[in-house]
Amino acid sequence: MVTVVGLRYDRADALLAAGVIPGEYAAAAVELDDVELDFSRWIDTFRAESAAAAARAARAQVEGGDP
Repeated sequence: MVTVVGLRYDRADALLAAGVIPGEYAAAAVELDDVELDFSRWIDTFRAESAAAAARAARAQVEGGDP
């Protein structure tokens, strides 16, 4: 399991992956009250064979309309 952290560009359903961390950390993430103009903080955990595969899966999830 790996956790992908990034920024979701709300206007285009696109994800800018900032990092991939080995392990399950999405449930431990703390939401901040700050509001980003046009962006949302994003984190989720995936089963993937590599960091690149996890980032691709995360982008596909966001581009498919899943939050």
